[in-house]
Amino acid sequence: ITYTAEKAIAELGDNLSSDNRDNIEEQIKSVREAAQGEDLQHIREVTQQLEQATHALAQQAEASAQEGASPMDSEGESDDTNSNEEDVVEGEFTEA
Repeated sequence: ITYTAEKAIAELGDNLSSDNRDNIEEQIKSVREAAQGEDLQHIREVTQQLEQATHALAQQAEASAQEGASPMDSEGESDDTNSNEEDVVEGEFTEA
């Protein structure tokens, strides 16, 4: 979970407020410190807190990604009409 949180921080970069970054980094530190001990209840608590904060980061990242998405017209097609995409043909697969 600490890896996921650190990755989310890196991906959001400057889009993440310093308060959120500091909060997540403090929780990562708490999880690592708790993992050194033997108090399972404490480990679960700090891990759960980090998971909740990471989920909030994921939502923030998703919102940022949606803001950067290409605009769609009323029919749901991309504004790019010069696209050279190949047609996809569906097929069935059976094992012999």
